[in-house]
Amino acid sequence: MRRSRRITTAVAAVALGASLTATGAQAAPGDQSLKADVTSGPFHLTVDAFRPAGTRSTEAVTGTFTAETSLAGAQLMDVGGPVTCLDVRGNRIGLFYPVDRSTPSLFAQLGAGIFIYLTVDGRGKATNVTFVPVPSRTTIGCSPQPALTPATGSAVAAS
Repeated sequence: MRRSRRITTAVAAVALGASLTATGAQAAPGDQSLKADVTSGPFHLTVDAFRPAGTRSTEAVTGTFTAETSLAGAQLMDVGGPVTCLDVRGNRIGLFYPVDRSTPSLFAQLGAGIFIYLTVDGRGKATNVTFVPVPSRTTIGCSPQPALTPATGSAVAAS
């Protein structure tokens, strides 16, 4: 019962984070960027994203996101798409991408997007990550939310 309650609490926190994200299109004083090559459990993700100074989190963002899932050396799926929202606040990052390609192809056909929340240690290392799939290819913001799953790898964010 206690484990079930923790899982329910974690799911509720992630859902709340996704709903709060929709209101967070913040303007930034300087350029923002993220370069990451991160592993968390069976997931491996790479991000290269940039947002110019003085723009909102969903304006003028360029970059790509890819993720692969594998188990015991066998690739189960991969997804990717353009980064369309980037919000870097200190050591916490929020980003969003619409899934525009996937294997199996069904995932790209669903019209979905994925929020990624990442925490970095400031020395070029990722510490935690959270993935939140949503049934939308667009967002109005991606303010950083708690990253709940341990991660390793390189991640350099600048704002």
